[in-house]
Amino acid sequence: RIYGMIREDPRTAVDDYIRLAWDVINKKTIPVKIRSRIRKIGKDYPVEDAVKNLRDEDCYWDVNWRESLKYIMRRYEEYLTKEAGIGTANERLEKIWLEEMSIEHITPQSEKPSGYNVHRLGNLMLLPPGLNFGLKDKPPEEKFSEYRKTGLLTALEVASTKGKWGLKAIEEREEKILKWAAKEWGD
Repeated sequence: RIYGMIREDPRTAVDDYIRLAWDVINKKTIPVKIRSRIRKIGKDYPVEDAVKNLRDEDCYWDVNWRESLKYIMRRYEEYLTKEAGIGTANERLEKIWLEEMSIEHITPQSEKPSGYNVHRLGNLMLLPPGLNFGLKDKPPEEKFSEYRKTGLLTALEVASTKGKWGLKAIEEREEKILKWAAKEWGD
């Protein structure tokens, strides 16, 4: 949440994390104390700020942040997998962690719709690079059949959207992801 969602400098709180890591290894710190110290480190970076930082923001063009975005999206796929009762040790999840996935714009960048930002979290997802390139400028509804073939639950979730993909669908998806992220990385 400090580095990925709030986008703090990587040096933020590094001393605190190093001291904690040293204590975990050398002092055999118990889990309850580890959690307490992590909460203390993160107290100046509340999850509400992290969520606010990502809502309706450009989550694509900051090259330094793309790996964090991919991490968040991978973790969201894991969450959907667990919720579906599929488990965590399966071929699909291994694929998204091992394969170099790329960030797909559901509504393409080339469309430049008026009234909303196509680079916001709700309009982005991970796909294998070859598929992403092949779908590049197609309208969302034309992409949905290819999304279904990926086996990725995030892609299936988007493809099952009722009605036309647009700002309302993007906002709803973004809120769903942010609600999950707040729970996942909250205290």
